[in-house]
Amino acid sequence: MAQKLTDYEAVHGEKPDFEIYNSDPGVSDMIRTGTLKMANSGDELVLMRGVAKIQEVSWPGDVVSGEGRVHVYSDGIWDERPYYIGQSRFEPETFYDVPVTVFAAPDCSYTELKSLVENSKSSLDINVYEFAGTSIAGLLAEASGRGVDVDVLVEGSPVGGVSDEERGVCSILGSAGIPILSMETENGVFHAPYRYDHAKYGPCRNPLRK
Repeated sequence: MAQKLTDYEAVHGEKPDFEIYNSDPGVSDMIRTGTLKMANSGDELVLMRGVAKIQEVSWPGDVVSGEGRVHVYSDGIWDERPYYIGQSRFEPETFYDVPVTVFAAPDCSYTELKSLVENSKSSLDINVYEFAGTSIAGLLAEASGRGVDVDVLVEGSPVGGVSDEERGVCSILGSAGIPILSMETENGVFHAPYRYDHAKYGPCRNPLRK
C-alpha cells in the first residue's frame, strides 16, 4: 500500500497493490475517512477486523523509523534486522553434490574467469566492487555477441572514485550493448539499498543438456 502510486512507482519501479489517495484509476484505493497522515517522531498503526485487533505497530518502540526503511514482522518480532528499499532478503540454503573449483586471486584467477565466461551459454550476472580488467571486458563483449545475456553491477562510489581504467571497461561493455548498473544514491533522492557494494561474483546459467 502506498500514499500515492506515482511516488511509490518512482522509487520501487512497480505499482503498489493499493493507494491511499487516488492518483491512478488502475489501482484500487483504500477506503478511508478524512486525511491519513502519520507523524515521523512517533505514531502507531492498528489493523482491526471489526472490534478485534489483528496487528499493531508503533514507533518509536516496535520499529525504528527512517527514510527508506522496510519494516519486517517475523516470528512475532518487528525489525529483527534493518532492511532498506532494494535490499535482498534470502533464507539460507544448503546444496549437495555440487562441484566446486578453488583458486587463488590474482595468481590464477584469470584462467578460471576466462573459462567461466567462454563456457557460458545463457546468461552472466557480474557484480564487482571495481572493474578495471579490459581483457575480461573483451570476453564479456564476445559472450554478449554470441547471444549470452550479460549484466554488470559495480560500486558507484569506490574509494578514490571511478578510475580511468574502469571508465575504459565501461566503454567496451557499453559499445557491446551490455547494461552497466552502479550502486549509488541517485540524485541525492533515492538512497542506495546498501552503503557500498563490495561483492565479487559472476554466476552463469547454461541450458540443461538432454
